Amino acid sequence: LQETLNGNSLSAIVVTLRTEQENVDETIGTLRLAQRAKTVRVVAHRNTPASEVGRLKLSIAEMQRQLQAANQNIVELQTALAATEARENAQLQEMHEQARICHEQEDAPL
Repeated sequence: LQETLNGNSLSAIVVTLRTEQENVDETIGTLRLAQRAKTVRVVAHRNTPASEVGRLKLSIAEMQRQLQAANQNIVELQTALAATEARENAQLQEMHEQARICHEQEDAPL
């Protein structure tokens, strides 16, 4: 009976008895079963998968927030890099222009 009632749940037993004389053996057997069932001790434990799922959902939401922030940082860094490259290209063109002017002046007759 212990194996039958054992598990991770609380159990209740409802016993129906008949008072007729022809059912005495069945009634006594039912009462004995109920008495034995009453002695069985089952310790039910709260299932944790539901709380684990909730914790994992929170963790996923936090990771998504972090990913969104990281993506925003990437966009900002790409924008800053493009601006820096544009400034460097402008400076490089200016230097080439100055170098060209210097060469022209060196080559010019006095």
